Amino acid sequence: MQNENRLIFERKQYNSHLKDLENACDWLKIGKGRSLNYKKLITEFFEKSITSIQHILAYNESCEIVDIYKFWEGKIEEFHGLKEKIKNILIKGPIIADDESINSNRSRNDSFVYWLSGKIVSNINVLSVDGINHKNNFVKANNDIIIELDNHNIKIECKRIFSIENVEKRIKEALVQINSSVGIIAIDYSVCIRPRGQLLEAGSVQQAENFVANKLLPFRNNIIKFLKSNILGYILFARVPTMIVIGKSKILSATGNPYVYNRPESGIVLEIISNNKCSYSQIYKKFYEIVFQAHKFKENCDILHNFI
Repeated sequence: MQNENRLIFERKQYNSHLKDLENACDWLKIGKGRSLNYKKLITEFFEKSITSIQHILAYNESCEIVDIYKFWEGKIEEFHGLKEKIKNILIKGPIIADDESINSNRSRNDSFVYWLSGKIVSNINVLSVDGINHKNNFVKANNDIIIELDNHNIKIECKRIFSIENVEKRIKEALVQINSSVGIIAIDYSVCIRPRGQLLEAGSVQQAENFVANKLLPFRNNIIKFLKSNILGYILFARVPTMIVIGKSKILSATGNPYVYNRPESGIVLEIISNNKCSYSQIYKKFYEIVFQAHKFKENCDILHNFI
């Protein structure tokens, strides 16, 4: 991952990101743990061009924290006790996901629940998150997320996948948890998309997102068969650390090649897969239109894309 042609980084936006990260840590009153390490790593990455694997991936890792903060800042008091849960998972775990083990992946598994629920909480009536009810609701909250739409309580189970071989097992777990209720299965494929120790290089954010969407294709085709009639469909998610090439320097390296200017990005892809066999498919149409702000829903189409 280290290359003499990759040592010049655009610094324009990183100060703003660091401020957001500081605000997130202050909001949660975080005084220790991995969230605090990211500021140091990101600063050293930009200011000193230190390019260890932790330095390179710190920006992407910290983006999830900033997202959760921005999603939940104005809503968190409506879910008593949720703020403390979010704080705990953002303290725990290894600095980068590459260093996760079966004994240390719980925090990032839970953060996927908080990220997705935060993404939808401003647009949809969220009844509960991770067992914590909204202050005005008293549902039996045993699922990752429960939402209300068109007078239906919809259960969302979130699964982070670490290997393709494990997908079927995790989907079946979600089906048991949803039981006979109307439900959605959300799957985070980030670990499967990106091999450890690597990151994506692209000419633009859109190019990076298109690449990730194409990488999701075999996963889509493999999971359709597990859908049951009470499942509205899937939400597929992937977050991939990306270096966007923004230009070349007039200065040449020792090899005679120009240095390349890069900007780190955290590329996210969200996709909706609709279950046409579900009798409540119109609810998913509304869910898609409200949450992902689509202009139209393509009838008789299983796969609907939305890049954010």
